[in-house]
Amino acid sequence: MKNTFRTVFIITLFGFINLKGQSIDPPVSLDIVMQVVSNDNTMLPGDSLFKSTTNLIGKAIVVVNDTIGLNKLHLKLGTTDGSGNLLTKTFNYAQQGNFPDGTSYTRNKNIIYLNLGNYTGLNFYFGEVTLEDTQGALTQPKKYSN
Repeated sequence: MKNTFRTVFIITLFGFINLKGQSIDPPVSLDIVMQVVSNDNTMLPGDSLFKSTTNLIGKAIVVVNDTIGLNKLHLKLGTTDGSGNLLTKTFNYAQQGNFPDGTSYTRNKNIIYLNLGNYTGLNFYFGEVTLEDTQGALTQPKKYSN
């Protein structure tokens, strides 16, 4: 009886360890910047805010702990916290490249680089990224606000 209990305990313990090994950690960091398009001349030296006509390119950098089991990245960009009114997009981890909607995705080890498209006069914005593993489980979102 004692050996049976010990065997069941060990099997259960390894089962929990195995389940933890299949999940992925939430993103370590998310940074989003709006860069002025190189030929835009609406910004004047010393300006701290973009003009309503300033042309911008959105860029994001996502850092993850580990890429094993990572299947998708779900990204939202909006004008309020939790909103995706500017961009809601899912990137497949294995599919790098440029996409017809003006976004792009590249990665180098555990750093993921995203181009988020073009915007005009965007001074305040919020973003969040959620990771999805190969089983469809989602991490908690990593949020950003400027």
